[in-house]
Amino acid sequence: MSISTQINYDTSIIRGFLSQDDVIVGDMTVEKHRIPRKYIRGMNLKDLFYEGKWVTAKCVPNSIVMHIGDTLEILSNGKYKSILHRGLVNKEKVRISWAVFCEPPKDKIVLKPLPDMVSVESPAKFPPRTFAQHIEHKLFGKEQEELVSEKKD
Repeated sequence: MSISTQINYDTSIIRGFLSQDDVIVGDMTVEKHRIPRKYIRGMNLKDLFYEGKWVTAKCVPNSIVMHIGDTLEILSNGKYKSILHRGLVNKEKVRISWAVFCEPPKDKIVLKPLPDMVSVESPAKFPPRTFAQHIEHKLFGKEQEELVSEKKD
């Protein structure tokens, strides 16, 4: 298991160069935590893409926001959804966020729905793949068949 942290410090220097649409992300890992600081009370933390539109999530003081990543979506066979999200630029206040990423070994662990999450009524929605194959699929749009044939070559 690999764990990494990303700390973002959005200052007025950066704000002038970004628009709200500049940074849109989805997470391939299990989960991501963001810890908003107390002094950003009332600031919009991020937008979430939900049912075809952007919805603004409000910052709750002294709270932790957890994003479900692709890995948990695959393991849960789609019961828990990975979300597309973007950070918002605020021209008046500094935004500090901490993201913690948990990743399985790239070629050793096969991602697939857990047996308890698959049934006749709810067949597997995701084909088995390594985390490395999932990254290829997510970043480069490669289909499962391409990933499997490349591994054999």
